[in-house]
Amino acid sequence: MKSKAKRHQKKSRATIARTESSGGNSRSGIFTAGGAPGWLGWLGWLNQPLGTSPAPGGGLQHRLPRWFMLFLGMFGVGIILISLIGDQGLIAYYELRGQAETLKENVAAMKTRKNRLLREIEALQGDPATIEHLARKYHGLVKPGDVVLQLPEKPLLP
Repeated sequence: MKSKAKRHQKKSRATIARTESSGGNSRSGIFTAGGAPGWLGWLGWLNQPLGTSPAPGGGLQHRLPRWFMLFLGMFGVGIILISLIGDQGLIAYYELRGQAETLKENVAAMKTRKNRLLREIEALQGDPATIEHLARKYHGLVKPGDVVLQLPEKPLLP
């Protein structure tokens, strides 16, 4: 029984020493650096060299293993490559952007053609001079009193 009591005393002394060194801050540990909670403490914990004394007000801090840091680096490089090369990556984005520009130009050309055709429809519906001009041009129609000259289709000279 005495050994259990001694172990309990050692634990409680370590706890008291830790809280006294932190200035009574119960949130001391790996997420604080110099008493600053949050991300600042976390970054301090990552940069803490192995085997050095802990930051003031904090418990013993450990550095992440090198293999884990290498894994995080490779993971980050992979994410960057996927964002550049993937189906929805940056390269595909620029290709789609070029296609969008081409489609915008096509739409503008089609609007111009549509407006021209609408003007032609209005002219055909309400302007007799336009109808007469097209009848003479495409169907060979003539007005009374016009002189028609017919030229041979083949040249006369061999």
